Amino acid sequence: MNNQQFDDFDFFQIGNEIENNKIPGMERELYIYPIKSIFKNIDANKELITYSPYTENLRIIDLDDVKKIKAELIENPQYSYNSKQSLSNMDGELAIVSKYDKFYTTTEDFEYNPNKLYLVSEFEIKTDIDIETFGQIIQTFTSKTFGEDNLNLSRELTIGTTLLSEWKPRDANNLIIKIGKELNKTMLSKIKIKTPKSFLISSLKAVNSEKGISSYISLEPQDVLFPLWINPINISNSKKIDVINYWMSDRIFALEEAKRISDSNHSSFEISKLLEFSDEEAVSKETISANNVEYIKIDFPEIFYDVKKGKQTGSWKGSSVTYGKDKYENRDNWPIVNDRDNRDELGSRERPNLYSLPYQLLYANTFYRFEWFEKNLSIQYVLDNSIKPSSLTELLKDVLNASYNYSMNFKGAGYTNEQTKELNKMALYKQEFEGKTISEYIDGLEKSWEQAHPNKIDSTQYSNYKKIRTMLSPYIFGTNSIGNNKQDDARFLLPYWFELTSKPVYDIDGNISDQTESGRGLWKYKNINVKLKSLYFNLENKTPNKMKNSKQLILTGNNDTFIWQNPKEVIEESKLPGLKNSDFKTSDINVTKYLLYTRTNIINYLGSGKSLIFNKEDFDSMLEENILTFESKIAFQSLNFLELSGLFLPGNYSLEFIDANGNTTLKINDLIFSRGEKEDVSAIKIIF
Repeated sequence: MNNQQFDDFDFFQIGNEIENNKIPGMERELYIYPIKSIFKNIDANKELITYSPYTENLRIIDLDDVKKIKAELIENPQYSYNSKQSLSNMDGELAIVSKYDKFYTTTEDFEYNPNKLYLVSEFEIKTDIDIETFGQIIQTFTSKTFGEDNLNLSRELTIGTTLLSEWKPRDANNLIIKIGKELNKTMLSKIKIKTPKSFLISSLKAVNSEKGISSYISLEPQDVLFPLWINPINISNSKKIDVINYWMSDRIFALEEAKRISDSNHSSFEISKLLEFSDEEAVSKETISANNVEYIKIDFPEIFYDVKKGKQTGSWKGSSVTYGKDKYENRDNWPIVNDRDNRDELGSRERPNLYSLPYQLLYANTFYRFEWFEKNLSIQYVLDNSIKPSSLTELLKDVLNASYNYSMNFKGAGYTNEQTKELNKMALYKQEFEGKTISEYIDGLEKSWEQAHPNKIDSTQYSNYKKIRTMLSPYIFGTNSIGNNKQDDARFLLPYWFELTSKPVYDIDGNISDQTESGRGLWKYKNINVKLKSLYFNLENKTPNKMKNSKQLILTGNNDTFIWQNPKEVIEESKLPGLKNSDFKTSDINVTKYLLYTRTNIINYLGSGKSLIFNKEDFDSMLEENILTFESKIAFQSLNFLELSGLFLPGNYSLEFIDANGNTTLKINDLIFSRGEKEDVSAIKIIF
C-alpha cells in the first residue's frame, strides 16, 4: 500500500453504514498476519504494491508474527460498487474489487497500520495451501468508541475483508503470498530459479535500492545454457503461442553433419558427394515437358488426297520423320502446344506443335481435319531421361559464379573490337542479367533446374542442396539465402554457417588467367571448400558460448552490428511477409530478434528436421526442467525486484536464495504466475 494517510483508516469510501447485525453462533477466532517483504525494509517505498499485467508481487507472512483475536461474523450487506485504492501502478487508479466477502466485529485490541497489508484467516495458517484456501485481505478497518463517560470507554472494531484470490486490479495478477522469514542483513550470493520444461530464459536483471539509490546487481549464470532463436507469432489471436523455431528445422544441416563436412580434408569433395546422383538415380521418370523431350518421331501412313477445288488427286507415301529441339530453339512451345479440342494418344490436352511437323503434313492439314491425323499418326516422344550426376554441383557453382561476377560489377565487360562492336565474354554474360535483379536471375537458375528435373525436387540430393544454399547465404543472392545475402544476416540469425574458403579464379576458355580486366573470361569457382563458423557455439567442444546477462547481446559482423533484444512487457505478434529464407532479415521490424536459453542440451536437435512452427507441446516433449543458478561476484543484502525475461508458459516456478556460505536462506515453491492459460514471450517483474 502507499503512504497516503486516512483519518478513519477506511481505504474505501462505502457511503453507507454497516448495521451491527451480529449473527448468533458466528463467533470466530481470527489469525491476523502482517504481510511482509522478503527483504527487511530499507525504505518505506518497499511497502508499495505495483500492479500491471506483467508484474508479480511476491510477499511472505511469518508464522511467528501473528495476532489472534476473537470476533463475530456479522451479516454481509453485499454492497456492489467499484472501490478504488491509491497504489503504485502503471495506469493510475485501479478498480480492485467489486464487493466485500466478509465483515467481522470485535472489541479486542489490534494495532492496525493503514500503510501495511494484513492477511486474515479463520484458521491457523500452517502451509502455503492454507494461504490460498483460507486467506483474506483486510480492506477496511473502522473503530467506534462507546461509553457514557470518559472513565468507562470501550472500542469496537469492524473489519471488512476480501478473499485473497479476488483482491486484485482488473487485468492484473493476484498478490502472491508464501510462508517465510524476512531476510535481514543476510549476505546473499546466489539465486536459484526452477522453471517448467517449456520455459526459455532471455535474461535476468536484479535491482536493489539502498539509501535511495537504485543499482543493478550483476548476476551471471553458473550453468551451461544453450541458445535458441525463436520468433513469436499468433500471440494476439490466441491464448496459445506459436513460434518460428528455425534452428531446429530442415533448412540447415545437423551440427554433426556440418562439422563432418567442414572437418574433412577436402570439403568441396564432401559437398559434391552430397549433391551427386548415382547412375541408377540419373534415370528420370517419363514426364513430357518442353524441358526433357529430346526429339519427336512421327510415323504417318500413306495419305490419299483429292483436292476438288484444284482438281488435284494423288497420294503421299507413308514415312517417318524425326524432329529434334536443336532445330527449333526459338520455338518456346516445342515440342507440345495446348489445344482444347484435340487430345494426343497420351490422353493429355496437348498435341504436337504444328510448327514442328513436316511441311507436307502442314500442307495436308489445310485440307483435312486434324482429328484424322490424330487417329492415323503414330507420335513418339523420345525423352532425355538422364540427369548429369554432377548437375547440382554445377548449379551451386553457377549461382556462386553469378553472385560473385555481379558483386564485381562484371568488371571488364565491353567490346572485343571497338569498330565492330562485338561484345566480349563478360559483356555477353552481363546481357543475361538485363531486365532482372540479381535475385531474380539466381532464382531463375534454380527454377530452371526444378522444371528440368521435376521428379528430383524431393530427392535427398536437392534437400542437401537447399541446406548448403542456406548455410552459404552470405555469398549467394536469391530467395534461398537468409536475408537475400544482405549484410551479415545469416551470421546473426543462423546457429552456424559455412564460411567459403575457396577463391574464384578468372577463367578464359577453361584456362586460369591473370588478365582479370580483359573481359575475355568469367570469375568461376573450381572448388567449394568451406569452414563451419558460429557466433553462438564453441564448435570444437560443441558447447555454447557464454550467455550474456543483464544487458543486450551485441554482435559485430563483417559489415554490420546487430543487437539481440530483451523481451519487453508487451510483445506483439510478428507479421512476416512469408517463410522464405529471404524473408528473415535483421533489418525487418517484423522479424522478432529474441535469443532465448535453456539448460537442456539442444545440440542434437539443431537442424534435425523438426517443424518450422513450434508450440508449448513441442517444447515439452524435448526440453527438461530448468534449474538455473545465477551468481553475483559481489554479495548483496536485499533486492527490490527481479526482472525475468523469456518464454512464459503455464507451470510451476520456484525461487531459492543462497548466502555467501552456500546455505539456502529462503526457498519459495509453487509460484504459479497468474497468466491463466495465456502463453507469452515477455518480461515479468517479480517485486519483493
